[in-house]
Amino acid sequence: MKFVLYVSGMPFDGETLRKGESLGGSETAGLELAKELASHGHKVILFSNSPDQQNKVVDDVIYMDIGQRTEEFPLGHKFTSYAEKVPCDVMIAQRHPEFFKYDFNSKVNLWWTHDLGLKRHSGRVNSQLWNIDKVLAVSEFHKSQMHEVYGIPKKDIGVLRNGVDKSAFPEIDVERKIASKTMI
Repeated sequence: MKFVLYVSGMPFDGETLRKGESLGGSETAGLELAKELASHGHKVILFSNSPDQQNKVVDDVIYMDIGQRTEEFPLGHKFTSYAEKVPCDVMIAQRHPEFFKYDFNSKVNLWWTHDLGLKRHSGRVNSQLWNIDKVLAVSEFHKSQMHEVYGIPKKDIGVLRNGVDKSAFPEIDVERKIASKTMI
């Protein structure tokens, strides 16, 4: 399958973390999801605010710059041109509350929100629901909150948790630390 991910937060590409540079949680989640999908044999293209505006392939993921944002192309001119013309099986977009008000050449559209729902965004969020197959929250709490604030039926909200790549921390026994943590 062919996946296109849109992760437009902090500038990054597949080399950012390897260079020891910092990266936000949503961007890291997008990067790790892309790597995982590619490791299962899927073709994955991730659009981001590339730090050098260059396309590159890292860990079998194609990283592409979204391009300049303008009034005509609020999602970036390079991304918009690609997404309207080139078909994909699944498009996953992070955060942007109006992303799917545009009609892209994708079979399945997933809106992966990482932020709490805000009533002031209700109109923007609801204007795109016609074009979304599933909303993805990061926890059961977040799912319930999205349902309460935006009125999205719970059956239309899935949970895609942010995870930790344990191989990045070989000196830490992540499972044991979490399992032994006392809840107060």
